[in-house]
Amino acid sequence: MADFKSGPRAHLDEWVAPDIADELGFLRAGKILEWMDVVGVLAATRHCRRPVVTASVDAMELRHPIKIGERVTMTAEVAYTSPRSIGVCVAMTHGLPTAGTARESVAGYMTFVALDDAGKPGPVPQLHPETLEEITRFDEGRLRREFRDKLASGQLRGPPGGGGSADNTLLIREFLKLLPAFRLPWERAEKPRQRHLSYVHKIEPIRSSRLNFHGTLYGGTLMRWIETSANLSARAWLRGEPVRLAG
Repeated sequence: MADFKSGPRAHLDEWVAPDIADELGFLRAGKILEWMDVVGVLAATRHCRRPVVTASVDAMELRHPIKIGERVTMTAEVAYTSPRSIGVCVAMTHGLPTAGTARESVAGYMTFVALDDAGKPGPVPQLHPETLEEITRFDEGRLRREFRDKLASGQLRGPPGGGGSADNTLLIREFLKLLPAFRLPWERAEKPRQRHLSYVHKIEPIRSSRLNFHGTLYGGTLMRWIETSANLSARAWLRGEPVRLAG
């Protein structure tokens, strides 16, 4: 199996049409997730030359809302490999065609798993980064993987391998993304509400048009469904006030 010095890239250009925007004229975050998955799969597939499935979306930051009529450009690049997984950095810029420069709107990191002929996780060609930028991205991917492993096993004793300040910075940044899920003891809701007010139940059929070429559901479609349900739940909790995904 051939190894690579630098990770393959994939590019995708899209336009924001009214049918994929919300009532305020902004691109739905679920569509962004779907596009990210598409371009991420392209980069990962080019690297391993096998079908891949989406394993996780580690980090995503939506920096600016995207309006109808703007052009969206996405770039995905393989940044890290483990024996059976591929880490892909995804960046998205947007802007009007008449604008001189595009704004960076999204930065994210996704992990994919390659499948063998039996549909099981298979081996992945390994990256051998050479430039400082490539080495930095590869090390960040390694830290992300070790962080996820420690989080899943319930052990977060410190930076993997006893690293320095750079390791600490990355670990803290990733841990902060988990804080909204925890309720601090002194936090109290102003007015208690019934939980059922934010309950959303959706049923989606799995049609052939939503399956990829090896017969499984597109990860981007699943993420779009999750975002739609979360959006509806948040709006129900806020009694109809508009919301948007922040990260």
